[in-house]
Amino acid sequence: MAAATADVFLITETWLTSSIHDSEVVPVGFTMLRTDRGGVRRGGGVAVAASPRYQLHRIDVTSSLADSGCELVCAGLYHNNNLLLVVLCVYIPPNAKDEMYETVFTEIESVLPKYDRFLICGDFNLNSANTNIRIRFEYLLSFCDLQQINCVCNSAGGMLDLVLVNASLSQITVRKEEDWLVPPDDYHPPLSIQVSDMFVHNKCVGSNVDSAVFTGWNFKKADFCNLYRFFENTCWDSIYEISDPDEAVSVFYKIIKDCINNCVPIKLRLSEPPRYIYPVWYSDCTKRNIKLKAYHHRCYKKNGNVHNRQEFMRLRAMVKLNIKEDFQIYKNKVESNLRRDPSTFWRYITSKRRVKKSEVILSEGKPLSDEDGAQLFAQYFRSVYANNPPILNADEAIAVAGSESLRVHIDAISLDDVELAFRRLNAKCSAGPDGIPPYIVKDCKSVFLKPICYLFNLCLSKCIYPEVWKISRVVPIPKGNSKSDVSDFRPVAILSTFGKLFESILHFLISKQLQNRLTDCQHGFRPGRSTATNLLSFWTYVTDAVDCGSQVDAAYFDIKKAFDSVDNDVLLHKLSAAGFSPLLTKFFSNYLRNRRQFVQYNGSYSEPYYTYSGTT
Repeated sequence: MAAATADVFLITETWLTSSIHDSEVVPVGFTMLRTDRGGVRRGGGVAVAASPRYQLHRIDVTSSLADSGCELVCAGLYHNNNLLLVVLCVYIPPNAKDEMYETVFTEIESVLPKYDRFLICGDFNLNSANTNIRIRFEYLLSFCDLQQINCVCNSAGGMLDLVLVNASLSQITVRKEEDWLVPPDDYHPPLSIQVSDMFVHNKCVGSNVDSAVFTGWNFKKADFCNLYRFFENTCWDSIYEISDPDEAVSVFYKIIKDCINNCVPIKLRLSEPPRYIYPVWYSDCTKRNIKLKAYHHRCYKKNGNVHNRQEFMRLRAMVKLNIKEDFQIYKNKVESNLRRDPSTFWRYITSKRRVKKSEVILSEGKPLSDEDGAQLFAQYFRSVYANNPPILNADEAIAVAGSESLRVHIDAISLDDVELAFRRLNAKCSAGPDGIPPYIVKDCKSVFLKPICYLFNLCLSKCIYPEVWKISRVVPIPKGNSKSDVSDFRPVAILSTFGKLFESILHFLISKQLQNRLTDCQHGFRPGRSTATNLLSFWTYVTDAVDCGSQVDAAYFDIKKAFDSVDNDVLLHKLSAAGFSPLLTKFFSNYLRNRRQFVQYNGSYSEPYYTYSGTT
């Protein structure tokens, strides 16, 4: 596009100083991020500017890079609060020291894997660098899967300005720009970069479940510092003005997802398995050398260049040595941290065992695809529930129970109740259907405390449980060694994190009011009691009976799918008879109504189905 209509400008050697304001450089409405050259030296400096159509947010770099002497700006380019790509503008002075190049390359290698789409532009002055730095630059391209796509040479036939992109930016073109902003430098011709698929990446990945289920974000590449900063600066006032629970929860999720979209890329499924799969003890240096070794091997096979063959042989010997050193370091670390981190030790033991083939679900002796397998699991798990929806008539349950035994009521949920639930939340659990991991919710509990407390109290006062929290993700877990039939698996339902918090608070407040009405013979689902205490109590009774010469008969029952087959109408009547107030009975009537599940199997999702019975 012409310079006059361009949306983003990347400028190297700005020569700007602190005495020059941004408004003197860019038009009104433009956002500008810049790094000026410090000290008494003139020249240098880089800047990134974006039109009002986009937003720029600076991505912090390490202090070592800021002190290295080069100028660099790393920023996220956003549109409607969605991250489009990360741009990096860099200027390295001529005849720079090797340490400066190494610092810049290392920083790029650490920042780039966090994001899916990356664009690097700048004056690297590689023509004045030595051979080792040029080899290190090839190493950078290989490790980060970058391509240099600028083919515009300067008046001397050289190329000082480079344009590097990763594989996700597939539709991008670079050409010489004839519409100048300023008279061009003979050694630095102005470049026009056009990205054709800029908005494709931000379209939400489709799902065959419904709007309550999100495909997920790639939190391994998240910018957590900016994410938590977004949460801290978020205004929740719009939620407090809404009186409908479903609408309020919807706005609450929209705010959270907007913050996450700013700092976390969407998780994409690979159409084919990754080319390189490394053991857990391989260091980043070893992985880079392996990729660089493969790069020189490909070049030698293609061109027969002796230099590539020598580099390949050198790197092959280096990789062997690095692997031995990495393994020894990893083994020493596992041994020294055995007591503090036993899970790492057992992961290592598991990796040394014989690898088992992944389970294949069969139907009539034929293997099924992941999509068909998810549907077959859903059909099997659904079969244990009631076929017809319950009536859940709260008024009838209240009338039958009467008002003489009212004992259980929740007037309101306090901030202390919510804070206690946050402390009890297991941060290591999996994310629910909303895709928000529990550790993020727990880390930001001070931010979520007040809006969550308002939402919970709004739900109680309106006797409505939000629909978005009524859906759960079901993961099939194998029961034993056989994994070829759906009956060999048991379902594990995973709820949304905020739904878990709400249920945890309700359980805590209700159980406190019902403890006195429970018999001491009840050991299940009570704090401080378990199957161990149940067996100990039974053993004491049997021992006393045998000592007295009495006979003891024991009958054991195992009811198939006991919790999944509970009649919800009967359950509601029992809750009301147990002393639940009319308001709480109506709330649980809505809580049990229209609950749904969907099955996730190997990354594929089934259609959602209703659970008309059970105690989910």
